[in-house]
Amino acid sequence: MWFTRAWVIQEVALAQSVTVRCGQSTFEWDRMVRLDDLLIDDGRATRVQKHGSEHAATRPRPIAGTMQRLQSLRGLMLSYKSLGELPPNWADFLRNSYGAVSESDQELGILAFALSLARPCASTNKRDKIYAILGVLRYLFPDHGAIIQPDYKASVEHIYTSFTAMMLMKMPHLTLLSYVEDRSRKLLNLPSWVPDYSAEVLHPLIPLRGGNAIGETYNASVCQSPRSAPRSIDAGILTLHGASFNSITAVCPATLADVASQHDIKAALRLCLLLTPRYEYVDNQTRIEALWRTMILDMSLDDNHPAPTSMKHAFCSYAEGLLAICISEALKQGIPEAVEIASIRDLLG
Repeated sequence: MWFTRAWVIQEVALAQSVTVRCGQSTFEWDRMVRLDDLLIDDGRATRVQKHGSEHAATRPRPIAGTMQRLQSLRGLMLSYKSLGELPPNWADFLRNSYGAVSESDQELGILAFALSLARPCASTNKRDKIYAILGVLRYLFPDHGAIIQPDYKASVEHIYTSFTAMMLMKMPHLTLLSYVEDRSRKLLNLPSWVPDYSAEVLHPLIPLRGGNAIGETYNASVCQSPRSAPRSIDAGILTLHGASFNSITAVCPATLADVASQHDIKAALRLCLLLTPRYEYVDNQTRIEALWRTMILDMSLDDNHPAPTSMKHAFCSYAEGLLAICISEALKQGIPEAVEIASIRDLLG
């Protein structure tokens, strides 16, 4: 499928005009963008698949949101052609998300943004997950010279590590560390701080809130001095300066994707049982409230924060429904797990 190719990012961003062809039908790119907006506004988790394709059936790729982000990058190119400089909304986005103020910082910020676009895309050669987006920078910053020179003889691990080290040492913020993936990681020989750009991130950390490609990025530190964090890289080890404010004692083995696709919420509720009845770290909430607010990013259906307390009833009804299915299946198979599930259900009140 055309939309899954990493080189599409450069093709769409730099083209004078884009016409999409599907079978015998042709239509302008803007119509695809409007369709994408409609899917997002309608709240559909829609996936476009090639009919009858086994690959599409087993590994569908999300289309909703992809066009919007590609259009943001294309809009940047069109604005740059007419203005001769970055438009104000992009300058604000790069400053908020990557701490980019100078022109060299902005170049790295745009590269980091383009990298996030390439993550769900496919490329036969894993090196192209980086090389396929360099043309965008050459167009915007022709006088800067190449940030990196493509080298198809170097190993993928070497390219990803050296590229990430360069970005981390030059960028004001450490945003690129949020690109490190979860269990979708494929290249196991990379340092832990180096993203596996060949793997699609199942749950990106940034942005945590908001679907707009050039919206404000969530910043937990509210850092006002982006260059105040010393860092060094030596022999594959990244050294940072920070503060320890707590420890992780347990991690839920199931992801939000697991809950959504497999309708299994038991692991999340088991984790909740490990908490004290009152979660003192956040406004003395009950542990079940801490769980459901975390799972929905504490946002209402209309993207307001914090979510209203009335959503607790909806969450508990949803969780009870999933647990009822689990109990029914366990009883059919004579599994003692049904007793444990029943005890977990008491959490919901």
